[in-house]
Amino acid sequence: MTNHVREVADLHGKVEKLSDDVHELKDSVSELVEAWRTANGLVKFTKWVAGIASAVAIIYGVVTGKVPAP
Repeated sequence: MTNHVREVADLHGKVEKLSDDVHELKDSVSELVEAWRTANGLVKFTKWVAGIASAVAIIYGVVTGKVPAP
């Protein structure tokens, strides 16, 4: 019976360590998701700025006569 108690105590310790590891991994994944969202927002902002810059350049070109009007 003592051997079974020792095995159960060993399994209990392993489960606690596994639970701690999962908690640490959960925190790491949360940080990674936050970084991904930030990067995604930066890409969207860059696309938006590029679109506006292109529109301004085309309008400037048409007004100055450097680009023929469509």
